[in-house]
Amino acid sequence: MKYRTLRTFALVGLLFVLAAASVHAQSWNTITANIPFDFAVGDAKLKAGEYTVDRVDMQRLVVTSVDGKVRIFALAPRTLEQAGNHAAQRLVFHRYGDIYFLSEVWIDGNNTGLYAAKAERQMRKELARTNAKSETTEIVAHAR
Repeated sequence: MKYRTLRTFALVGLLFVLAAASVHAQSWNTITANIPFDFAVGDAKLKAGEYTVDRVDMQRLVVTSVDGKVRIFALAPRTLEQAGNHAAQRLVFHRYGDIYFLSEVWIDGNNTGLYAAKAERQMRKELARTNAKSETTEIVAHAR
């Protein structure tokens, strides 16, 4: 009887430790930013507002509106090293005219680049013909 009670308490303690580690890992991979303009993530168009970005794994990100009504998965296959003295948490957008595309997500100083959407690739081709370039806009984010 004593052994069974001790084993039960040990198991419950282990579950609490694992739950705490999971919550810590989730918050470490999550940032929040207030984006003042409409933008695109892949082929999805999102309205200006507050969003969270979660790194699901080394290949995927999830962009979610704070109210939970919008949730977009994005393929983010590459990780680049941090360069310069930029904020550790930030979102980088490419702007073509009045259209913004989310292109990089920096969480804890690690850069995750997103695949360019078909529309962005087409805009790059059009700009290349006229020797014009896109502009880059950075939004500082906060760890959640």
